[in-house]
Amino acid sequence: KTKMNIVIKNTARGQITAHVQGNLYELLEGIFKFNGFNYTVNETSIAITGRSNFEEMEVELKLKELTFREVAETISEMANINVVIDKDIPPEQKVSFYVHKMKLLDAMKLLVKMYDYTVVKIDEGTYVITKKGNEDTYIKKVKKIFSFKNADPKDIINLINNSKELKAIFSTDSFSIDARTNNLLVYDTPKNIKTLEDLIVKIDRGVRQVDIEVKLVEVQRDGLSRLGIKTASAIGFADITKKLKVENINATMEFLENNNKAKVLASPRLLVINNRN
Repeated sequence: KTKMNIVIKNTARGQITAHVQGNLYELLEGIFKFNGFNYTVNETSIAITGRSNFEEMEVELKLKELTFREVAETISEMANINVVIDKDIPPEQKVSFYVHKMKLLDAMKLLVKMYDYTVVKIDEGTYVITKKGNEDTYIKKVKKIFSFKNADPKDIINLINNSKELKAIFSTDSFSIDARTNNLLVYDTPKNIKTLEDLIVKIDRGVRQVDIEVKLVEVQRDGLSRLGIKTASAIGFADITKKLKVENINATMEFLENNNKAKVLASPRLLVINNRN
């Protein structure tokens, strides 16, 4: 006879399901490992200290000719979670599946992917197996207000409606514009909200502006020589600009004005946006 102490700490919770053959040690270790319990072993005792997150539970699955309903029941009992089958999945559809030492959630995802389905996490203890494309039906939606500093909220809506890829992700019917505050209210899944946030950051950038200062100056003929321009022949604007150096012109013009050799007739300034007519 073999004597062994089994100590269960008060942090351990959950039901146990066992399908193990072997000696006592293998039996107990198999039970605890299969059910995702954390434990320590020494020569005379096994101490159960708690239970692992089911998503990190490493399992071996042997499923042969089971319906999806039976698969959901098996996983629910094994991990003490809720696994729900979507109404669009034939409950009597049979599956065969085998994995050795794989995390349970990864095994679930692999199983449903084989049949073109997907797993949606509702909360910490509830999962739904549904058809691809139905994910948004089960994912909780949230509200988010985006404030625009430079762009118009209509710009992002137009961008989405004119893009086949973006229209497949977003439904602008759930978008609402507040023209008074230039805000955009969106009601969507957290994943789509994050995608939209990244897109808006790229769209709502400050545009480059150019500040143009123009001076219309009347210069006396003898003052032109100060600018290095000969007046022996007729000259045009292009000829003057070729001869003037930007780094010297302001100082020279100021000198001519102070000596009554030049007079500023007008000095308009224009602030223009780059790439806009």
